[in-house]
Amino acid sequence: MTPPHQPRRQRRFKIFEPALMQAADGAHRIHLLDLSRSGAQLHSPAACAPQAQVRIDCGGWSHSAEVAWAKGARVGVRFLTALSERELAGILGS
Repeated sequence: MTPPHQPRRQRRFKIFEPALMQAADGAHRIHLLDLSRSGAQLHSPAACAPQAQVRIDCGGWSHSAEVAWAKGARVGVRFLTALSERELAGILGS
């Protein structure tokens, strides 16, 4: 989790998009709440442990990520490979 005194490195965009999260215990329906090139915040009914490896599938794109933090149903993930500007624009445009 980014400490509150450090500015975010990537601009975040508000989004409300249904997606699927693949985790060690199976697939879970989630909603993306915000998105940047480096990660996302999502709402997940499934418990997520920090440092868990997951895969986010949404509208034709799929990206591997690591859980950075979890607080209740809200989860922050860090993409293992940053989204390109083109990928981000495609997701936000859909």
